Amino acid sequence: MPRLLLLACLLLLPTLAMADLEEARDEARRAAVAYDAGDFEQAATLWESARDAGLDAAVVHFDLGNARFKQGQLGEAIASYLRAARIDPGNPRIRTNLDRARAQIKDVDLSGHALPPVLRPFAWGYSLFSANQWLALALLLGLLLASLRITNQWLPLPVRWLSPATRVLAVALLVATLTGSFRHHLDFGTERAVVVAEEVEVRSGPGSGYNLAFRVHEGLAVKVADDRGDWLRIDLGGELVGWVPADSLELL
Repeated sequence: MPRLLLLACLLLLPTLAMADLEEARDEARRAAVAYDAGDFEQAATLWESARDAGLDAAVVHFDLGNARFKQGQLGEAIASYLRAARIDPGNPRIRTNLDRARAQIKDVDLSGHALPPVLRPFAWGYSLFSANQWLALALLLGLLLASLRITNQWLPLPVRWLSPATRVLAVALLVATLTGSFRHHLDFGTERAVVVAEEVEVRSGPGSGYNLAFRVHEGLAVKVADDRGDWLRIDLGGELVGWVPADSLELL
């Protein structure tokens, strides 16, 4: 009997997951209706619920960012736009709204990650694809390169264009692999957050009794370097390092 009960539960799991996903889609549809009616607070609540239920799509984060921006929640809007850009970095609407929101930040963003020197000649294409898309491209190029090398070895006579094509593919494979790995490190290997409070005092230690180091303002993206429960250590690059209350940030 316990085995039959366990089997029944396992068979029900996909059905329950599909039901949750369909409910999340329904909430997203109701959020769009609320947004069109000018009820931005209700729209944001519904899109947040859909996101938390597993509807992790660029359009959901983008629409949530728009609803938050309409409410004057600059930090939360930028956080949502950044999540959308992580999934669909080549989307011009996401980039436009993100740039428009960033233009209202009081601070200069010093936490931007410059491309490594080897990737700078290819900066034009860096933001076209997500980390997973770059790595998938690298896999495809690797398979194509391997097939060309095998073909070249099995042919009775050498083909003149195969060697140059192999070299070009090898360079493209290297660029795609490095770009995908770098994007993956930035998106998933480094914990990032956005300041959501209007102004935050950055302290030299994890507590309000420590010396004031500097201040940051709403909308600024920061790197989270350490976690002490109610306090997070942020790193803006150089000597701009300090501690802020955890509730003043929204983690990405």
